[in-house]
Amino acid sequence: MEIALLTSDNLNFNDELSKYFLGSKELEHYNCLNKLKQVQYLLGRIAVKQAFFKFDSTKNFRYADIEIFNDKKGIPYTGLDKEIFCSISHSHNMALGSVSNEVIGLDIEKIKPHDDELLKYMSTTHEQQLFACGDKKELITTI
Repeated sequence: MEIALLTSDNLNFNDELSKYFLGSKELEHYNCLNKLKQVQYLLGRIAVKQAFFKFDSTKNFRYADIEIFNDKKGIPYTGLDKEIFCSISHSHNMALGSVSNEVIGLDIEKIKPHDDELLKYMSTTHEQQLFACGDKKELITTI
């Protein structure tokens, strides 16, 4: 299994960047998205493709040669090999991609402050005590 984490902090989003990393079908989908979704889509595709190159360094591909599609349930897959599984997650300006020879799933979430009322709404006092980690703001993310 290989994982790649990417942030948008050092990337200049333009047509050249998307053409370098995305295949023709990916570009079609990308061009139909609004700007925020384009950033998330491109970051996710770059991250999973970087993970793919680490996973199988014997292949001599360009990024655009590896197209990532989504099945009817939204699960990403590559058209190259049915025995290669991938997962993509994004949150704010970050994306995480993974590739494995086994079914895999991952999630990334930016920890941000939450109202204490949300904790009361989504958990019991007993659950809050079980998962207590000292900081109530992080507890919501933990639960």
